[in-house]
Amino acid sequence: MMATESQILEEAVRAIDHRYPTCTSFTSPEISEEFSRAKLAGLGREVFAVAFLNNQNQLLAYEELFQGSISSVEIHPREVVIPTPPRL
Repeated sequence: MMATESQILEEAVRAIDHRYPTCTSFTSPEISEEFSRAKLAGLGREVFAVAFLNNQNQLLAYEELFQGSISSVEIHPREVVIPTPPRL
């Protein structure tokens, strides 16, 4: 039996989360780019996302705050400051 498209996408999300777990160190622009591409590639819409880092540039959390259309996303600044990353 072949996997469905949603099963494939769910597995891809798990693989990305496995490759970039909490506490991944963003020690270079290349790592940040790879992470962003992995998280956002293939989305059919614009997304405004935040990667929360500690003072050692380690990933605390990743959240997609806003989703838009294929060419734009409306961002509400008051909503950007509300999320707080989990405490480790």
